[in-house]
Amino acid sequence: MNAVAPGPVKTDPFSSAIAPDSQRETELRERTPLRYLSEVEEQAPVILFLAPGAASYVHGAIVDVNGGLL
Repeated sequence: MNAVAPGPVKTDPFSSAIAPDSQRETELRERTPLRYLSEVEEQAPVILFLAPGAASYVHGAIVDVNGGLL
């Protein structure tokens, strides 16, 4: 079994919890080494890679997709 550990991702629930261009969003961007928050399109390829087939010999991996935040 594998897992993806995403950082902050701009989704509808994220935008509902943290207003765009708010102080909290600015703080998250500044803490992230890449200096921007992820889009869903940046998370999906990693998830698809870990789906059965492409990563058949990958086991027990936790893949951080967080722009270097952790």
